[in-house]
Amino acid sequence: MSTFDSAALKLFEDKGIVNSQKVRRIMQLTSDLSRRKFSDLRILDLGCGEGVYALEAGINGSKVVAIDGRDNRLKFGKEVAERHSLSNVEFIVDDVRNVTIDKYGKFDVIYFLGLLYHLDEPELWVILENLSKACENIMLIDTTIGLSEPLKVHYNGKNYFGIKYDEHIEGDSEELMLEKRIMASIGNKKSFLPTKKSLVRFLNEIGFSTVMEVHAPAEHIKKEGRITLVAIKNEKRLLQSYPWINGLTDTEIGQKLDGHYAEIPHVVKQKPPFKTRIKLMIDKWLEKRGYELRKKLRN
Repeated sequence: MSTFDSAALKLFEDKGIVNSQKVRRIMQLTSDLSRRKFSDLRILDLGCGEGVYALEAGINGSKVVAIDGRDNRLKFGKEVAERHSLSNVEFIVDDVRNVTIDKYGKFDVIYFLGLLYHLDEPELWVILENLSKACENIMLIDTTIGLSEPLKVHYNGKNYFGIKYDEHIEGDSEELMLEKRIMASIGNKKSFLPTKKSLVRFLNEIGFSTVMEVHAPAEHIKKEGRITLVAIKNEKRLLQSYPWINGLTDTEIGQKLDGHYAEIPHVVKQKPPFKTRIKLMIDKWLEKRGYELRKKLRN
């Protein structure tokens, strides 16, 4: 198995020790969920930065397209790929808004890590729709979400909730936003953080049949509101036992089931011990004669 040289390891180390568990999580998820060898996968890494995810997948044989809107960090990953003769890893400077199936083709796995929360709506929804069309199997999303829903936004006749925050302020120059604030957004001064519920619902609506939140492999230092989601593309199963549910969205199913509650199934209760039964009898007798008496006796 190929290994990285000391200069590459120093580059990864400089990103911080915490990043190690992030890379472990994403590589394990890629392996577990694709059920294929890395050498059989075509992967898209969006907002790649120095490209540690792309390089890790690439050194294991994947064909990787790594895209970032800035060259500031991407150039270091490109140098690592060239030094290690990783011709299967391609680094490209481009805006995520330009990523479409027509331009870059289809991918088995898409990494959308640490980028979604730097986008504003409605562009956010358009970008996710484009990625859904380009995704053949799995999209891994790591993002900060809105923990409250003070803001309601509309897209394609539906409502979604979240919060907005300032990435830049009015009057900031393009040079400042692009070249100096390398960890902030490009092309938008505000960003939108959808709630987890809104984000999951939208992913399901645009063609991902299953959306799950990841708990293991663990990230031991993860801020509240930062989550990893797995969105899986597959045909939605049709039921023979409940045909009415076929073709309905999750929202429509929820509306139909509103007011219906699951009943607790019948279980055989275990007979309590003799002392417990006697105590219950005494409590019941005292209750009929006044709570104060029962309380006094207990004290």
